[in-house]
Amino acid sequence: MSDEGEVPPPVPRDLILDQAHMLRLERQQNAMHPQGQKDNIKMRIPTFRGTSSPEEHLKWVQRVDKIYEYQEYREAKKCKLAAIEFVDYANLWWENVKAQRHKDGLDNLQTWREMKRTIEKRFVPEYYKQELYIKLQSLCQGGMCVEDYVKEFEILMLRCDVREP
Repeated sequence: MSDEGEVPPPVPRDLILDQAHMLRLERQQNAMHPQGQKDNIKMRIPTFRGTSSPEEHLKWVQRVDKIYEYQEYREAKKCKLAAIEFVDYANLWWENVKAQRHKDGLDNLQTWREMKRTIEKRFVPEYYKQELYIKLQSLCQGGMCVEDYVKEFEILMLRCDVREP
């Protein structure tokens, strides 16, 4: 027989099944760990209600910053993901901000930094930081144990954004 007319020997069935199994495993791995998601760990952005507590706002922003630092989302996606978790007054306020920007001919906020500034302007009153500075300046140990005093001092330093030289 000539070389052109020869039929190659059949591939063993076990080899085909092994290769199919390996391909299936590879596809499953790719589906479980898509590019851009770290370790397939899902992190949920906490709900933001927009209460009158500046502390709530600061804790919420800090948590969201940590999530975004880990997940490395695009800026526009960060804004959308945060807004999804606005409920109650915060949601009503946010919808009004978007409507007002549209009415003024402005684009939606494009960066997380812009969004944080806008949220802070509304939910952290001017007097809040002033009160923190006063509290920091007048902090005394009194009846607190040293550990509690140091902790309170550090919290106030961080909230006031005071850096030691």
